Amino acid sequence: MFQNTHQKAKPDQDAKVRVLRLREVRDMVGMCTASIYNLMKKGLFPSQIKLGPRMVGWLESEIKAWLADKMAARGGGGTD
Repeated sequence: MFQNTHQKAKPDQDAKVRVLRLREVRDMVGMCTASIYNLMKKGLFPSQIKLGPRMVGWLESEIKAWLADKMAARGGGGTD
């Protein structure tokens, strides 16, 4: 299971860090907003980062790592 302390993304100096907004996160993981926030509250989904007074986002690398963990847990780590 994904723990917020499990994988903290450390951006590579040459790699671009991409921040996803909620709509993009919902599209990537196929969950509604309430489900995402419930999993975050339980520590089972990557935490959001504050971008401004009323703006948050998620690191794309953390969302992709969470999805990879889910695929590995079902025994199908590939996209075959």
